[in-house]
Amino acid sequence: GVAPTNIFVLSPYSAQVELMDDLLVDIPGAEGVEVASVDSFQGREADAVVLSLVRSNPERAVGFLADTRRINVAVTRARCHVAVVCDTQTVGADPFLGALLQYVRDKGTVRPAPSGAGEAEAVTLAF
Repeated sequence: GVAPTNIFVLSPYSAQVELMDDLLVDIPGAEGVEVASVDSFQGREADAVVLSLVRSNPERAVGFLADTRRINVAVTRARCHVAVVCDTQTVGADPFLGALLQYVRDKGTVRPAPSGAGEAEAVTLAF
């Protein structure tokens, strides 16, 4: 397993970073897990990275998630394991993000979110 101090949870949105950081306080064993924005994580590494892409809408618009540099920073900083949590319908509509999701599907694992979470899925890849 990975020690909590070697796990980073990343989001491109500062409001979600604050919410996830507040929620982790109540989870036993999560002490030491760091939550940060993708931009603030640049130049750092962790054994495991969980990337939450947030966007979900009927128009399948990804907004600034289409910035390939930002996503590259997030997914290339994991030494052993990366998990991407997203609405695969929305995120997968973007050509770059869709290719990333397909790569992880081909090489890793896809897990559907619990019922009631809409179209969210976690796609994970271990190195």
